Formats: sequence, structure tokens, C-alpha cells
Amino acid sequence: MKTESKKEYDLIVIGAGSGGLAAAQRAAEHKQRVAIIEMGQLGGTCVNRGCIPKKIYWYAAEFAYDLKHSDTLGFEAIGFKHNWQALQQTSKQYIEKLNDMYRRNLGQKNIDIITGKASFQNSKEINVGDKVLTAKQIIVACGTTPAVPDIPGVEFGITSDDFFELKNRPNKTIVAGSGYIAIELAGILNALGSDVKLLARKNSILRKFDQSIQSAAIDYLVESGVEVILNTNILAIKKDDSQLLVETDKEDHSSVDAVLWAIGRKPLVADLALEKTKVTRDQNNFILVDQYQTTKDSGIHAIGDVVGNHELTPVAIAAGRVLSDRLFGDKEKEWLEYKNIPTVIFAHPPVG
Repeated sequence: MKTESKKEYDLIVIGAGSGGLAAAQRAAEHKQRVAIIEMGQLGGTCVNRGCIPKKIYWYAAEFAYDLKHSDTLGFEAIGFKHNWQALQQTSKQYIEKLNDMYRRNLGQKNIDIITGKASFQNSKEINVGDKVLTAKQIIVACGTTPAVPDIPGVEFGITSDDFFELKNRPNKTIVAGSGYIAIELAGILNALGSDVKLLARKNSILRKFDQSIQSAAIDYLVESGVEVILNTNILAIKKDDSQLLVETDKEDHSSVDAVLWAIGRKPLVADLALEKTKVTRDQNNFILVDQYQTTKDSGIHAIGDVVGNHELTPVAIAAGRVLSDRLFGDKEKEWLEYKNIPTVIFAHPPVG
């Protein structure tokens, strides 16, 4: 029987998103042997399915809004059209450039890129396919994935991951959710010509923000043409040919082209076999860490969205760099203070 060979590193990072890349590269700058494991494209959610394509689509939506109102400033932009597929192609081309850039950067720092799904064999060893990797320090930075409700017909809806794969703009869209993802995508679709209804389960949107921001965001959405429907739960979705019937606890919505789930995100930890370690999780499966980003297993750390604390790209990058400085630099007491962190919602207009 063939014995699996083990490859040893000083640091293994699970997840090549913003936080994982930052941690891996900073560790390499400290002359450590580093491997980064990724089952998808380099860059994670932000680059491939989040911040980057969203901002490209947001810029297109801003252009559309400006063109719509440009006559008040003396411009004649009557009958302009938007090509959704051209926008999608531009977005994908830019993302590919970033993927290539990350690959070059990792190569220049002699960081090994391991493609596949990671699972713990024990606190020091990780399996990726037929490979076994071992390290004294391991950072989990695998991020999150969109959550969907447990209702009949949920599969007929799409998530933010699927949004950027749409070949055509849906004519009639229901966006389910009340957070920043729901607000941003509803605004983009509306500005580019879709008839949009935003369905929220509670009595407001952006509930983590000040009341004044919540009210202003609703006002701007309604003014721009989005129908905001509060205190509403989707009960089921039925499909007839290419059209959807959306049943709610208030009324039914027929002839819908797309239902976009934006009701939250869940940590991407199901396949990690964390039960083979001492790592603990909260009731929502987010990994529990101390102020130094370390789990109950002293050699395993976690950063970014998977810990559920300020799920923002710059925060994950900062946490990754600080953690690697603490583990491999001369900053043993260094830690990231999660206070006074600014954030922006790319609505129309943006909210800060």
C-alpha cells in the first residue's frame, strides 16, 4: 500500500480571498514557507462574485441614471440602449486580469497554490485530494456563501453569486432581503431597466444602520422606481415555463422573471472536518476566535467573513496582515481592534 507523502510548511492558508491572500503574502515576506489552498478562482468572493463586479455594474447603473436625467443639463440622450452582455464581458475580463495578477504575485513570493477542497485530518494536517499538507500554523479564511430560505421552489431563485452570470437583464425582478447586497443589486437592476420589487421580512431595511439612513435609503429607492414592500415573507415559488409565481403572506406576484435571494450569508465550513480539531463555532456556524484571531486550537486561526465580524474586504486584509505579523514577525501582542470601521453601501446615491 502506497504511503501518502506529507509536504511541510510554516503556514497553510485555507481560502485565497482578500484575507487569505493578505495573510499568505505577509507571511512569505517574513521568509516563511507558505501554501494557500483554493477550490475556486484566486481573489475569493470580493474579486469574483462581490465587490469588484458589483462596482462595475454599479458604475453602469450610475451612467444610466445620469443619462436619464441629462436633459436637465442640456444633453440630448433620447433612446439610449444598454447591452447587458457587453457589461458582463467587461466585468469578466477585468476579473481575469485580477486573477492573473494574484497568481503572479503569489509566484513571485514562492507561495504554493494548491487547488482543491481542504479538510482537516487533525490540528496540524490537511488533506487536499490525494495530497497531505502539514504546518505548525493554519489560517482558515474560506469566507461565506449566500444563504437561501427553506421553502418550496427555492431552487427557482438565484443568489448574488448567480447574478453576475445572468446572460440577460430580467424584465421583472423580485429581490428578497433588506441588507446591503439586496439594496445594491435592486438599485443596479432598476437603473438598468428592470422592474424591481424589494421584499423585506421586517419593518425596515439596513437595520444595522441609523434610522435616518434606513429612511433615506427607502426614500431614494422608491423615488428611483423600486417598489419597497416591508413585513413580507415569501412562502413559495412556482414556475410556469420561463415565468415565476411568487407566493407571499400578503399577496402573490405573477409573471416574474427572476427572484434574487439576498437574505444573508453563511460560513463556508461544512467540508472542512473541523470536528477533527478543537475549533469551536457559534450557533450560526461562524468560527469562534479570541482577539488575536486564534481558535480554541492554538495552531489554528481564522480571519475574514468566516468569523462573522465586520464582513468587509479591508477588514479581512488588515486582519490577515496583523495575524501574520504576530505569528512570524516581532509583533507578538499585535491584534486588530474592531472599532470605528467605516462602511459604504453602493446604492444610488451611495450611503456611508
